[in-house]
Amino acid sequence: TNIFCSISTYSRINARRWRKNLMIRNTYTLKMLPQTERNEREERLPLTFPPKILVLSLVKGIRIALYLIKKAC
Repeated sequence: TNIFCSISTYSRINARRWRKNLMIRNTYTLKMLPQTERNEREERLPLTFPPKILVLSLVKGIRIALYLIKKAC
């Protein structure tokens, strides 16, 4: 279980870092885009991307799994 623990903590740190990088990159690209293109993109988003609720539930599920792993250790 110790290996499992270290993996979970490592992945959690990585996920946090990755998310931060993604956020920074997204804001940067949004700033670079002209206003009209940005509006078009926002209108197009719901079709291409999965619903926000789905993503949130997935994240919650992962978080619960990590919590349980941590508890098991």
